[in-house]
Amino acid sequence: MHINELKRRYSAIYSLGQNCYPSIHLRRLGLRPFAGFLDWNLSHSLSGVNRLIKNDFHNFLLLENLAFTNYWLDGKELAFLDTLNDIESVHDFKSPPNTTTSLPSYPEVKAKYDARIKRFMENANTCELILFVRLGGTYIEIKELEEILEEKVKNQFHILFITEASIPKEPKLTHTCIIQTPITTELCLEDTFWNQVFEGITVETP
Repeated sequence: MHINELKRRYSAIYSLGQNCYPSIHLRRLGLRPFAGFLDWNLSHSLSGVNRLIKNDFHNFLLLENLAFTNYWLDGKELAFLDTLNDIESVHDFKSPPNTTTSLPSYPEVKAKYDARIKRFMENANTCELILFVRLGGTYIEIKELEEILEEKVKNQFHILFITEASIPKEPKLTHTCIIQTPITTELCLEDTFWNQVFEGITVETP
């Protein structure tokens, strides 16, 4: 797909990671009327995201699979990796009250994600046109994502795939627009780039 084919009005728009920046820019541009299920996480591989969607989010962020990885914001937030799905929560667990070995906020966090997943599953069955935005991944992974979404999304969908990976000259992708560029911190922070990418794209408000 060409980028101009994405310039439509969508029923919903979802970021599929790899980090928070797609969600940040969607919100800045008024294209994120509600939170998605991966907005404030690090999804280290698109394969993990694919597996999560394919399995209908079963066993996502289970307490027994969470492993402490790092401190954020000078120790005010704790990052935990969902080792089963290779997805890292980086902004959900505040410190205090949470510690590296105790998560009293876990029930609230899990309920939040369950609600976001429920909304996505409903949208997948009812929305006329959904846009998915993914930063990072390989051609094989994005092809697999297309195949999974063809099964999970009832109506139409498009994917905006921003990658620095090698892409075949004639990619056999029906729903995906590929932007091939080095993924750097500067790119993630650059308003001009995202403004151009999302120009002409609008979303319905709930």
